[in-house]
Amino acid sequence: MDFKQGDFVSYGTHGACKIIYIGDVEINREMREYYVLEPCNSTSSKYYVPKNNASAVARIKKLLSPSQLEELLSAVVGKDDNWIENEPLRKERYKELLSSGNSEDIICMIRTLHHRRKELLSLGKKFHMCDENFIKTAEQLISSEVAQILNIPQEKVGEYIRSKLAN
Repeated sequence: MDFKQGDFVSYGTHGACKIIYIGDVEINREMREYYVLEPCNSTSSKYYVPKNNASAVARIKKLLSPSQLEELLSAVVGKDDNWIENEPLRKERYKELLSSGNSEDIICMIRTLHHRRKELLSLGKKFHMCDENFIKTAEQLISSEVAQILNIPQEKVGEYIRSKLAN
């Protein structure tokens, strides 16, 4: 994929970033061509992605358009929950999903966890703390992207996603 300076992208598990520079940068006395990314929620950090490192560049993805986001959320609503009863397997799978940076999978995970929490609470049972942590982490990963796509404050994203996934 060919990116341009000024593009808004998602970078792995770092969320939404803006490509602020594409070109030669000297790091450790070596001049290489980089994509320089600035996280949308922090102008004090930068990510330097070598253009010749295919696996690192593969983690950069263009942000969805607002209509693509709506389509994705609608598609997720139609999917069955993929609850994994076995806790160690569930933890392993959710860690994989989070590290993948795949927005659709992460949103599906958020939906499944919210449904499970609601189900357990209706039965008077407690929701596992590790699952609560997975929801928080997943929502944080998605929030910078959705905020950038929809031009809404990041703190409104959780509410927005929950309203779209409620069913």
